[in-house]
Amino acid sequence: MTIKLTWQLNKSVIEKAKKYAKGNNQSLSQLIDSYLEKIISANPELGDPGLDSI
Repeated sequence: MTIKLTWQLNKSVIEKAKKYAKGNNQSLSQLIDSYLEKIISANPELGDPGLDSI
């Protein structure tokens, strides 16, 4: 199931993220979903320490 969210983010971050997603044949939504799944999958309580610096 998906839900629609409205976020306020830095414009330059969004522009760069869109380019990154496009270069990886993903939508921005898919990119964000993948990132969130990754940080919660290793340890739902703590996230993924390898991604903390991103």
